[in-house]
Amino acid sequence: MFDQLDLEKEVIEDMSTFQADADLVNVIEYGNTVVGNIQDDRNERFPDGSQIRTSTVRKLVFDTNDNLVGIQTRNTLYRMLDNIPTLDSDINSIV
Repeated sequence: MFDQLDLEKEVIEDMSTFQADADLVNVIEYGNTVVGNIQDDRNERFPDGSQIRTSTVRKLVFDTNDNLVGIQTRNTLYRMLDNIPTLDSDINSIV
């Protein structure tokens, strides 16, 4: 679904320079947001394992192999630690 949205895209040439605010695992894309479990929240807003739903995704971050490695919301840059399936069902069933 992100490919259907007109989002800014960035390519990270050197992944060692990619400094995310938090990592996300068990990620599911839902419309223009994602749901996932947070890890290593550098801003200490959420404990590890907390399930969150992000605000609107504003930018997609790719590595040089065209793999999605991160998303930027209004306030947070997340590193994606796994692939993102699309959710076609109701978001309330998982949050």
